[in-house]
Amino acid sequence: MCPSTINYKTMNNSSSNWCAAVFILFLFGATETLAEFSDADNAYDEGNYLKALHLWLPGAESGDATAQYNVATLYRMGRGVRADPVVAAMWYRRAAEQGHTLAQVNLGRFYLEGKGVEQEVDQALVWFQKAADNDDVFGQYFLGRQYVMGVGVPQNYAQAAAFFRRAAEQGLSDAAYELAVLYKRGEGTGRDHVEAMKWFSAAAYAGHVEAQFSIGLIYEEGQGVPMDLVRAYFWYSVAAASGHMIGENNRYRLAPELTVEQLNSARRSLKEWRDGRP
Repeated sequence: MCPSTINYKTMNNSSSNWCAAVFILFLFGATETLAEFSDADNAYDEGNYLKALHLWLPGAESGDATAQYNVATLYRMGRGVRADPVVAAMWYRRAAEQGHTLAQVNLGRFYLEGKGVEQEVDQALVWFQKAADNDDVFGQYFLGRQYVMGVGVPQNYAQAAAFFRRAAEQGLSDAAYELAVLYKRGEGTGRDHVEAMKWFSAAAYAGHVEAQFSIGLIYEEGQGVPMDLVRAYFWYSVAAASGHMIGENNRYRLAPELTVEQLNSARRSLKEWRDGRP
């Protein structure tokens, strides 16, 4: 066996020379592989998906989980190749079986939707759980969604809230929004407007449009906070800027109820938001 530490200055016997040769070949191969993956990443970023596929494919066939995940994604999205969910599912499975969490989540979604595989909700839950156990936010989020809807598991809002919280605490805005909704409704948690606003705000500041609209409603209706039409107008405007039609309608509906000074204040805040200084 090769020693765990190689002293290049004292390698005189044949065993040491053989170990050094193996080490150098391994290092050369790893460097070459890293270079290929870097070239593949660059090709993908440039929109040359076929080149990226050709560069990732040898690594995928050699068992590299990241390369397998990338090849699967190209087949799922039809980039560089004709979209093929069956092939995508095959590569996702290979990566998922090696513990690649995003592959586990995608394979779970394939099973949930019957995409490239027979629809099996139980299998979807297995793969979501594996990803969640590895602290993957998307695995946690999708498990939370299943518990909210009662798909494949008994409906359980408390379990949903627990999974959403784990993902939200890691910064997933979709999970923060779902957790806020549960707090607002008192489902699986005690009804808590403070916690609801906390998680709506976390999602809203991360760009979640429905959370932005929801904060507008909260301020307009005074749900757990003093009614504030200026802030309501501001948050409706933020949501409307991302295409939220009801937010746009509510914004126009509130405008006549505000003074010129209040409108100007809201618009200044909106400009600061757009300039990246909320």
